[in-house]
Amino acid sequence: MGSAPSSLVGRRVGRYDVLEHVATGRLAEVLVARIVAGERDGRRVALKRILPRFAKDPEVRSAVSAGVVATSAQTADGGVHVEGVFEEDGELLVEMELLEGATLASVLDRLRATDEVLGIADVVAILATLATTLTRLHAATGADGSPLVHGGLGPPAVFVTEAGETKLLELGVERALAVLDPDTRSGLIGPRAQYLSPEQIGFRLIDGKADVWSLGVTAWELLTGRSLFGAETLLETLDRVRGAPVPRASSVRADVPASLDRLIAEMLAREAFDRPSMAHVAARLRDEVSPEVGAAKADLRATMVRLGLAASAPRGLPTPSAGTRPPAVRAPTPSAGLAIGGRTLGDAGPRSETFVVGAPPHGGSIARIARDLLAIALGAAAGWLIVELVLRWTRG
Repeated sequence: MGSAPSSLVGRRVGRYDVLEHVATGRLAEVLVARIVAGERDGRRVALKRILPRFAKDPEVRSAVSAGVVATSAQTADGGVHVEGVFEEDGELLVEMELLEGATLASVLDRLRATDEVLGIADVVAILATLATTLTRLHAATGADGSPLVHGGLGPPAVFVTEAGETKLLELGVERALAVLDPDTRSGLIGPRAQYLSPEQIGFRLIDGKADVWSLGVTAWELLTGRSLFGAETLLETLDRVRGAPVPRASSVRADVPASLDRLIAEMLAREAFDRPSMAHVAARLRDEVSPEVGAAKADLRATMVRLGLAASAPRGLPTPSAGTRPPAVRAPTPSAGLAIGGRTLGDAGPRSETFVVGAPPHGGSIARIARDLLAIALGAAAGWLIVELVLRWTRG
């Protein structure tokens, strides 16, 4: 999780005592703090501290304030609650509710460690919440009249609370990243590249259809337990996002409902205009997929308890009895010869990162790291034209 502990830990910054460093991402680091003044004195909160090298840019400061406030106002119950954006002692801070639980990336990691996948009902419940939340977001516009888009959706940007609620993280981050020059943005892609839409990795203008793609990639991974486009290097990942064949989720996991299988395939259309809108996705999950799932009930809280990612009875909630806890669902065995982008499904690919998009992947050889650093250096030196030429050359 993240990099070296923050220099702010143990210090008082304005109204906050900074207690703990959680993780560092592309644009900010996440901290746990205690409020030491006012009516909320003593309350523990999460702080997103915009990294100093970005916080100095007036455009970034403005974009963070506008983006976070606008997106959090539209995501209400389905997003992490944001109290506001504050400047304290020269630091740009976003105060958020402190959630107890784990990111979807951590849930997937724990499931992979025990060779399991989420139950179908749990997957549908997560997708339905995210689609409904994003539908509200896409229906709104920012202060400048531009449409609101999450732009960084993926398992690290989704949180599952101890109570089993699904919450959207990383609100407003993409809006802030958009004001950076392309060379800087290219160096911040990192492991999240596997969830970006084809139009995003080409730095083209995006709308809500980019989030539809990212939700489709996330859905495929939740169902199969496998990374759809993740590869050993950034260049290989980008190449797969652009053109690797996308097998149906049902070809990997036989119990995927047909209606959900069709919907995900449509969400993963490479041309944005061929994808359904997020509102259409939410409606089909409600009207077609949920009835097909039938009597099976989602119980994400019980799943979190079973995986050891939540206390047995958070905030006074009843402890799931042994008879009601969802049984483990074994991960599907890959079909012989089935491959994605040249790699068999037996290779789970890079592990998802915890809590914040953009942390470096776990492990990896020196050669692999060197290749990724070279890709970033090339992008910074001459932009994405060089990356495109390298991709074409590697494809022969």
